[in-house]
Parts: sequence; structure tokens; C-alpha cells
Amino acid sequence: MDVDQPVLGGIETELYKESRYHGRRVLDDLKEKSKKAGMDIRTFMKTGEAASEIIELSKDYDLIIMGTRGRNPIASLVLGSVAENVARKACCPVMLIREKSEGCEK
Repeated sequence: MDVDQPVLGGIETELYKESRYHGRRVLDDLKEKSKKAGMDIRTFMKTGEAASEIIELSKDYDLIIMGTRGRNPIASLVLGSVAENVARKACCPVMLIREKSEGCEK
């Protein structure tokens, strides 16, 4: 597992510690569920600009699977989209997964 720690005036903040702890729990849970389903996945927790970090990691992998938040087009234009940036620039295929749109329930 690669974990980069930001330098915050030489002191690691409680917020950083807490977010890292909860993030690790989410990733460990995902890895355990994937293992039970017969999938071998790798999880990473890194600090930095999300799209750049993922694009850099893509050089060593066969596939990236990412979720999307489903922002509206104007919000994506203004805020940018990590998933869109990764899909355009990654060195391997990228699969984007989103929740069902409203009105798609069976």
C-alpha cells in the first residue's frame, strides 16, 4: 500500500488522520468483498491531485474501474471531472460506473 503523507507545518492534523483511517476501512472492506467474489484487486491511498495520481498508477495496470458522481454538465465544466480526466489520459482502459438514473427502476 502506498500512502503519501502531506506535510502540514510539520504536524499531521487530526482531520488527516481521521480521513486516512476511514478511507483505509472503506478500501479494506472493498478488498474483502472482492476477494469473496473471486476477484484480485489492489487498492491505493495516495495524497495529491486525484486524476494525476490515478493516471500515473495506470502505467502499471491493465484496467481501472472508477465510480462517477453524475454531476450535471455545467458543474463538470466548472469543477472538472476526475473520472473524465482519467478516462481521457490513462495508459490503460478505464471503466466508469455510475448509479442508475432516476426513472430507471424496474
